[in-house]
Amino acid sequence: MANCNSLHNSGASVSNNGTFSPSAAFTLAFSGTHLTCYGPALRDVMIQDVQEKLPRNGSSTMDIPNAFIGKTQQPAPAEIAAALGSAAPIWSDLVAWFATELGVPDQDWKSTSQKYGWTLVLSLKKRRIVYLAPCAGCFRAAFILGDRAVVAARNAGLPKPVLKLLDEAPHYAEGTGLRLMVRTAKDVPPVKKFAQIKLAN
Repeated sequence: MANCNSLHNSGASVSNNGTFSPSAAFTLAFSGTHLTCYGPALRDVMIQDVQEKLPRNGSSTMDIPNAFIGKTQQPAPAEIAAALGSAAPIWSDLVAWFATELGVPDQDWKSTSQKYGWTLVLSLKKRRIVYLAPCAGCFRAAFILGDRAVVAARNAGLPKPVLKLLDEAPHYAEGTGLRLMVRTAKDVPPVKKFAQIKLAN
């Protein structure tokens, strides 16, 4: 009988132009009676997932693609504002809040492939806190939550629709991958709450 005896992060690559590509979701390798499973790190999966269509959580708004699919260069501030439209001030305020209020100052634009577009990763001392993906008139915020953070979130008084998204979020060895859509200012409080929970856990 074959045994799945290990899970490794492997297969990622960096091309000559600096483009990073994670490995395929799963690679299986047989050796005698052993089956080894290979997969990319969840942080790399999240960069790709927030860049592509996301029907997983049952919300049609998650089907909205990244605004910068096909773009080879990091988007300029004017391009980001034009893509976000009415959500541009919300984006700017949220990014500023992370830096000034939450103490998460590091900003790094990432793209795993032209077909997935671009994602802004906000970090604190190399710890990735949130992934922000611009779309047309809105943006997605994604978190990788550990078990303690998930428990804390369930007891944080979050709205039932948000908790439902948490219940339906995919689970990985590295944590739970939660994605939230932001269209208006009323969508921001859950993003801030999850960021605070992420930092505390």
